[in-house]
Amino acid sequence: MRWAAWVSTLVCMDADVKSGDEGGLRVLVVEDDDDLRMTTSLVLRKQGFVVETAADGVDALELLARLDREGLSPQVAVVDIAMPRMDGITLTRRLRERAAPLGVIMLTARELPYDQLAGFEAGADDYVIKPFDGAILAARIVAVSRRSMAAGVQAGAGARSRLSAPHVQAVGDLRVDRDGMTVFRHSDGVEITLSGTEFRLLATFLDRPGRVLTKSQLLDLVWDIGDWGDDHVVEVSIGRLRSKIGPGIIHTVRGLGYKLVVE
Repeated sequence: MRWAAWVSTLVCMDADVKSGDEGGLRVLVVEDDDDLRMTTSLVLRKQGFVVETAADGVDALELLARLDREGLSPQVAVVDIAMPRMDGITLTRRLRERAAPLGVIMLTARELPYDQLAGFEAGADDYVIKPFDGAILAARIVAVSRRSMAAGVQAGAGARSRLSAPHVQAVGDLRVDRDGMTVFRHSDGVEITLSGTEFRLLATFLDRPGRVLTKSQLLDLVWDIGDWGDDHVVEVSIGRLRSKIGPGIIHTVRGLGYKLVVE
């Protein structure tokens, strides 16, 4: 049985965890391996999560449509990369098209920069390498859900009323709500939708105005992978962030890195 030893260890390791510890967060687990899907679901339920499962990307989208109609949308999706019919990368791109905020954690059995890069390029917020510790996965789910839920709640509270709040930073025509993890244009009050990764990237520059940050530093500060990551992850994410907030805020310092320019 594939991963049999790890499955047994994972179940035993979390056997004493009391339900309800994580407040009933709704999680969608998308995994084509029946044993891993069942075990991951069991471990998360033991830690108090409300878990739905799907065997591949096609099943996941169909399930999400039903859950949305029933008002039971998950806050986080845990998505395996290698799946039949629709793989995890394609699914993550589709999930990013949804109006409702949904954090995405990628699962991969291979500790390869390519998998990490592909996941981040598709819009994933985090990744976990199999075999994983159940408590670590739970902690990452909670962290991702907080960012996702904060953005969703704040987005519906009215854009203009927040533009002058104390926790809002001004950067050119942008107003960045750090507490709500939302970004608006001051000129028209229109919200600019950023993924969790894009917002963390922008916040990293806001905390260090005028300072040149290398790609390695950004990988460590934003993705927590430092020298183990692929520089292309940063290039792609910077490009996407610029396309949303405009090209004049984050400047390229040739041969060194990037910096935030406040004019």
